[in-house]
Order: sequence, then structure tokens, then C-alpha cells
Amino acid sequence: MLQFLKVQKSGKNSVIKSGAIIGDQGFGFGFSHDKTPQRIPHNGGVIVGDNVEVGANNVICSGTFNPTIIEDHVKLDDLVFIAHNCKIGNKTMIACAQLSGSVSIGSSC
Repeated sequence: MLQFLKVQKSGKNSVIKSGAIIGDQGFGFGFSHDKTPQRIPHNGGVIVGDNVEVGANNVICSGTFNPTIIEDHVKLDDLVFIAHNCKIGNKTMIACAQLSGSVSIGSSC
């Protein structure tokens, strides 16, 4: 079962394997005046480029205001977690990783 929530663009020739969740809310909280945790909405969505492979059971969280971006020709192994506001550059491969919010990875990494 795949879940696509707030996906702004899904590229041509991309493969999304089973169990992937793309565009769900990330772990984002601020505090109220009395220090009570308050959820920050993640409405930025996700952009998936062309020729991307998203492995089984991956999670790619929606950006807060701007989208989380997976550029063209990115390959993600199974069980990769990408938090909100991340940007993964062209032709990058990622295996066995968890990326925290707002991490940027360059091209051809």
C-alpha cells in the first residue's frame, strides 16, 4: 500500500516501491506561550523528479512551507527516512539513512 499525501509533482519514469509514504506530516513542533508543544503544519508538499527510485517502506515528509525536493535520477534504498524540508540533488544514491529536517545533499553523492 502506498500513501501519497501532498505530492506536488511525481516525475516521469519514477518507481515507488511498496509501503512508501510520501508527503505525510513531519515531526515539527513549536511551543505555545505556556510551553505546551504545538504541531506546526507541514503544507509544503513533496516534489519527486524524473527517473527517481524510492525504495520499499521509505518515508518522505512534506515540507513545512516549501516542498521537500527529490531531484532527477535519485535512487533511495529501502527503509530510508527523509524529514521535512530536505533537498536531495540530482544523481544521488542514499542507503541505510535517516535525514533530519532541512538537510541538503548535493548532486552525484
